[in-house]
Amino acid sequence: MKMEGFQINYTDLSDLFWEYKRKIENLIENIDNCIERISMFTENAVFTGKTGDAVKSYLGEAHITILSGIKVTAQTLLDNMAAYKAGYRVIDSSTNFKLDEEA
Repeated sequence: MKMEGFQINYTDLSDLFWEYKRKIENLIENIDNCIERISMFTENAVFTGKTGDAVKSYLGEAHITILSGIKVTAQTLLDNMAAYKAGYRVIDSSTNFKLDEEA
């Protein structure tokens, strides 16, 4: 049984890249907003005391650290996708190429 080969269409790759780029940039913007809100809360002088300080510490140390890690990962994914897309332009500089499995 022979499997069908694949074909990479630059236009499909480009469309997918721009779609993901918008989504990832939106994710990064939302993460920045979350970090800003958490920071505003942790810097709020009204919420104090032993429990308040513990909650603020936890939010700062755990949640901001996690969100920052997700942000870095999302940006790295976006950068890698851009490099991957650019790599196909090295193979064929046109924007309409189709690269077959056998190529």
